[in-house]
Amino acid sequence: MRWMRFSPGRRMMADVSSASLRMPRAIITVRLHLPQALAARAACAAPRPPWPVIFAKAFGMLARERPVLRRMYASLPWPGLVELNSAAACILVEREHGGETLVSSARIRDPGGEALAAIAHRLASAKTAPPAEDPALRRLLRFARLPWFLRRPLLRLAIMTALPLHRYCGSFVVSALGGQGALILDSTSVMPVFLSFGPIGADGGVEAVIAFDHRVMDGAEAVRTLRGMEAMIEGPLASELAGGLA
Repeated sequence: MRWMRFSPGRRMMADVSSASLRMPRAIITVRLHLPQALAARAACAAPRPPWPVIFAKAFGMLARERPVLRRMYASLPWPGLVELNSAAACILVEREHGGETLVSSARIRDPGGEALAAIAHRLASAKTAPPAEDPALRRLLRFARLPWFLRRPLLRLAIMTALPLHRYCGSFVVSALGGQGALILDSTSVMPVFLSFGPIGADGGVEAVIAFDHRVMDGAEAVRTLRGMEAMIEGPLASELAGGLA
C-alpha cells in the first residue's frame, strides 16, 4: 500500500465534485431517433464530426430560440438568474498530460452559430494540442497548482456570480461515452445543463440524458429541450452533414 498525492487532474475533479453537491439537480432520460443524421454522418468523408459536436450545436441553436437555455443561477449579489447572449458549450475531452489521463475541455462560445467542421476542429485541438497552445488546459493546470484553501473559495465565487464560470468554462456541458458502449446517468457538473448520450443504434435510436439545475428550469422544459434537439439534429444538422461535409 502507498499514499499518493492528487495529480492536477484528480485535484480539479475533486474540487468540482465537492462544489456540485450544492446544486439541486434533476435528471431526465429520453430516447431520441436520429436516422437521417446517422445516415448523413455516415456519408461524410473522414474525419466525421463527433457526435458530441452535433449535440452541442443542436443545443446552441435551440438556445438561440429559448432564453431559458441561456440562463445561469447566481446567488451574488442576491439570488437570481443571469440571462446570457448565447449558450457557451463546454465539451469534455480525455487527454494525456504528465503521464496521466485527465479530463480537459473545449469551450465553444456560441456553438449554434458555428459550422460543425469548425467545432470539430477545435475539439480535436483540445485533445492533441501541446499545453502551451491549449488555453483551457493551461488554465486548468495553473488553477490546480493553487493551494486548496484558495482553489475552493475561488471556484465557489465563480459559481455564485455565474459570469466567470460562463467565461472560462461555459453554460452547458456535453460529455458522452456512447462510443465506448456506455451511458452516463449522473454528473458532477457545476453548470446549469449537463448533456450526455449512449451508444447510437443502427436505426438511429439513442438514449439522451439531461441533468439540469432545478433553480433554472423544470422537468417539462428539459424534456422539450431534448425533443427540440432531436428536431434540430434531424433537420438543419442532418442537412449540413449531407450538404457541406459529404
